[in-house]
Amino acid sequence: MGYYLLDRPNPNYPQTRPRSAWGWPGPTGLVTVHTAEGALDRIAPDTGAENVAGFIATRSDAGGYHVLVDTDSTIDMAPDHLMTWHTAAGNLNGPGWGISAACRSTEWDPDAEWTRTIIGRMGASIRAFWERNGHDPDAARWIPGGQVLAAGGRVVGLVHHGDVQPGDRSDAWATHPRRAELDRMLVDAIVGAPPTPNAPPPPLKENGLVLDAPTEQQIREIIRGEFQNREDGDIVVQLNGALFRLVPDADGGLRRRYITAAEYPGLQLTHQVRGGPWVDITPETEAWFRWLPAIPVDGTPF
Repeated sequence: MGYYLLDRPNPNYPQTRPRSAWGWPGPTGLVTVHTAEGALDRIAPDTGAENVAGFIATRSDAGGYHVLVDTDSTIDMAPDHLMTWHTAAGNLNGPGWGISAACRSTEWDPDAEWTRTIIGRMGASIRAFWERNGHDPDAARWIPGGQVLAAGGRVVGLVHHGDVQPGDRSDAWATHPRRAELDRMLVDAIVGAPPTPNAPPPPLKENGLVLDAPTEQQIREIIRGEFQNREDGDIVVQLNGALFRLVPDADGGLRRRYITAAEYPGLQLTHQVRGGPWVDITPETEAWFRWLPAIPVDGTPF
């Protein structure tokens, strides 16, 4: 999966930052719902989300989301492990994940097809976010803004930007006269969305007992040690005849990048990957490997 703000880093103001910089090992499961407050182009082609994404990637101040949607686009702006500047109130950028529709809060109409389409796209993205972070999307619920702020964002659920920052915000539809209908539409869209193919695998078990999963911080420390204690170059793994580099992120995460067998010797010679044989993915770790974010490459088998 490619990310707009990683492919087009803002030269004027950094629109992402590792959550670890604020002491967060990852998102908590809090989803803050927004509208970008730009005009929705309902005359084809709909370029609302694309226009907002381009603005975020060039603006000279803070402001952005993890996902942007309109009637015909879903734009992944930033990966989960990075903060985006979507909610100033309560320092909720640290724990929260932001999704926005490229329209104005006053434009929503529960009877309109475009509203149903956009909310459907939002629901699918939120479901995928919760699944890959180990939360049950079928338990989707709205949480009052005061409760979110009191918990410091350590909650799993939905909140309106306008509920946690009512002094100067009314999005996504916090003050809409048909708010209850719109709230229900998003919950229904999340619950009704199909499961995502790369959802996290079930918990590890031993003798029928669920094992304690390592924390994200523990995983990062293991990865960091692996890359420090072995020879230079990325690790290469093999799954079903396909080779992948395990590329480390600056904050200790990993991404997978497909390479061909013909590329492998040259990458070894230039020390971009480690010498020696590649590592075979085991059945026990295959699901987790497939869950790693992928660097887009043409011809990748999955």
